Amino acid sequence: MTDPRDNHSVISSLLNSLMSSPKLKKAAGVFVAAFVGAIAVNGFTGNGITNAFRHATQETMKSVKGAPAALPGQNPTATGSTAGLPDSTANAGAQEVQGQVVKVADGDTVTVLAQNGTRYRVRFLGIDAPEKNQAFGQDSRQNLDRLVYRKQVTVDYNGNDRYGRIVGKVLLDGKNINLEQIKSGSAWFYRHYAKDVAPADRKAYEAAEDAAKSAKLGLWKDASPTPPWDFRASERKATDTSGRHGRH
Repeated sequence: MTDPRDNHSVISSLLNSLMSSPKLKKAAGVFVAAFVGAIAVNGFTGNGITNAFRHATQETMKSVKGAPAALPGQNPTATGSTAGLPDSTANAGAQEVQGQVVKVADGDTVTVLAQNGTRYRVRFLGIDAPEKNQAFGQDSRQNLDRLVYRKQVTVDYNGNDRYGRIVGKVLLDGKNINLEQIKSGSAWFYRHYAKDVAPADRKAYEAAEDAAKSAKLGLWKDASPTPPWDFRASERKATDTSGRHGRH
């Protein structure tokens, strides 16, 4: 009869050998970082764990194949509502989610409850709304709330961001809500991620922003509104400065 301790020794030796591989160590690190980051966003619930595991697996596979994996903290300029937006090669293959909007976090982020009970956090692709603590931030959130809260929507997307959120276009009875937010002056067209937006939508977003600006709608009532990406940058700078002073 084989001594179980021999099997344990063989398994331990095999695991040690596998983990000595730099590629496997990297893959393990990618999986853990992606999983923890997704849990921080989606919560430690049944659905949150399932979504986090799926997201971490996808990120690990991309890393193993040599594609750049989006890890929490990888992009120091991506914070707040834009953290982890996909790059142009991040995800391929259109997907769809249908459900009821059960939460409006801000002017470009909602939570959708699908019929199967899964909750999806959705970041609107191609737009950037004022932060909640920024001028017109609450107005932007309230406008989106009026448009979609407790209503059935369809989300067209190509994948998830590094925190497991769906990043896509939200449709209500065929109406593009991303575009509606720009039309009302409740959000900017986020040109930094324009390459991820379909060409037809890109043109519509540009035209809608120009029209809202000319009509001085929403945030454009201010002669020179601060874009949210600049606002976040100034917030980070202030935080970094106070942190350095606190260490002296």
